[in-house]
Amino acid sequence: MASPETIVRINALGTVYVNQEFYKVMDGGAIVDIASQGGYMLPGFMTPRRTYPLALTDEDAFVKKLVRRASIMHNEEADPQVAYMITKNFVHWYSAGCALKYMRHHDIRVLSVSPGYVETPMTEKERGKATDMRPQWQG
Repeated sequence: MASPETIVRINALGTVYVNQEFYKVMDGGAIVDIASQGGYMLPGFMTPRRTYPLALTDEDAFVKKLVRRASIMHNEEADPQVAYMITKNFVHWYSAGCALKYMRHHDIRVLSVSPGYVETPMTEKERGKATDMRPQWQG
């Protein structure tokens, strides 16, 4: 895992950049964005959907707000695992918007795939570091 800011820049903004560049040169075909089952695991109150459009108009504000949301479980320190889940939720949202726009203009299909957990050297390294998504407050 990387820092939450790096995760936001690579997973979310990277998807935006790739889709925009392919859109410029494609005349039909398909773009496949890689999301994750993790994007579906966030409770609704943690999904900052109103912030997502900032990725297209104010990248710095977008990054700042997503990193801040990734700290919701720990008050101050942003959690890379939460940032990952938020960015993969963003990919679902962004791909759906691109699918509508790109089909109308260039007959380009946009799909997102959401693989589940796959054991890799990286996931093995991260084992045990995953965030407990249960609320941390007493009630």
